[in-house]
Amino acid sequence: MHPILKNCLLALPFAGLFVQAGTANAQTLNNINQNGTLVELCASAQQDIMQDSANVNVSYKAENRDKRIAADEVNKKMTEAIRLVKANYPKVDISNQNYNTYQSYTPKGQSKDWTVEQSFLLESKNPSEVPALVSLLQESGVTINGMNTFLSPEAAKAAQQKLYSQAFDDVQMRLRSISEAMGKPNAWQITHIDMTGSRGCGGGGGGMEFMRAKSMLAAAPAAMDVAEPTVEPSKQTIQLSLWIAAKMK
Repeated sequence: MHPILKNCLLALPFAGLFVQAGTANAQTLNNINQNGTLVELCASAQQDIMQDSANVNVSYKAENRDKRIAADEVNKKMTEAIRLVKANYPKVDISNQNYNTYQSYTPKGQSKDWTVEQSFLLESKNPSEVPALVSLLQESGVTINGMNTFLSPEAAKAAQQKLYSQAFDDVQMRLRSISEAMGKPNAWQITHIDMTGSRGCGGGGGGMEFMRAKSMLAAAPAAMDVAEPTVEPSKQTIQLSLWIAAKMK
């Protein structure tokens, strides 16, 4: 039986592509090692991509002994806030989050005020417009509960495909070099690819890292203009790791 050659390859990141592997690994290795020399390669790819989307969570809460008065205040305030968003940022996606109505009680079980609260999630494909959007919402009097930037699925997929291609091309270049060094140019064949991370190639199976945008959001009276918050550009790491087995003929 020929000796096993091992070569480690480092390329660049990726996250989200998976190639089926698992229970058939042991059987596959036995089969491919029957003839020729088995070569194992570890490939790892990584890249930082600028996040291209952002979301903002907004809400408004009112308390009153009269449930109807509290609900009326919340409904009017949120209706106006959403109207402003649609009028000034028509491309922003708006989705319902929560609408709660509940009454508080004292430790002795006596009823207190009713609380009504509603929240929405706003998503933009243009992070640069979010500071002005947040400022507008704060001027309207609603509460900003969170502001985050993230990488859209479309951008992540495009980066993954590019990294996969780069890593695989580098693997084939290594195999050609090994084949030529053995005096058998192009006498190799890839027999197995494992992207599950179970082969100890580093980087696991690839992981998405969500980095929150740094922001400064300060509440201000509704009657005053509110300065735009600071949003620093954030990057997200796309990562890929794979294990490849090839047979030298």
